[in-house]
Amino acid sequence: MLENNFDSLERNRLAQQAASGARWFFWIAALSLITSVASLSGSNWKFFASLGITQILDAIVVAVAKNSGDGAKIFAFFIDLILAGIFAVCGLLALKRQSWAFIGGIVLFGLDSLLFLIGSDWLGFAFHGFVLFCLVKGYMACSKLVRLERELAVQGPPQPDAAYGSATEAVR
Repeated sequence: MLENNFDSLERNRLAQQAASGARWFFWIAALSLITSVASLSGSNWKFFASLGITQILDAIVVAVAKNSGDGAKIFAFFIDLILAGIFAVCGLLALKRQSWAFIGGIVLFGLDSLLFLIGSDWLGFAFHGFVLFCLVKGYMACSKLVRLERELAVQGPPQPDAAYGSATEAVR
């Protein structure tokens, strides 16, 4: 019985940690879109967890739009939506304990982090490193949780302790 309680507590802890990691994908997507809207409307502020690729795209489009009109901004925002959507989908799938979604999102966000390194944006790079750490922690918890649940499924339902007998024997 004690072992089953431990398994239950461990599963809950791992599920919370995996979900916490998966939710970072939603933050990445949302903050990237907010930063894109701000950038495309002429503001200079940004969130550190925003995607570097959308920031670069938006900066280029804002520069081009000065000479060619705002049509390019609409196109850029559409691309920003697609990129943010990829991270939102990673989040949805990671919440469903699809480890590959964690891996794909981690690789993409890791590559995006390199843009901050190349651009010498040390604060942005450091924050991306922190988010990557949280994503990796979530992935590790997800993987461990999936393994634990497979093991428990193979073992079958918990058996009563022989020392205490079954519930029907205790009633007799």
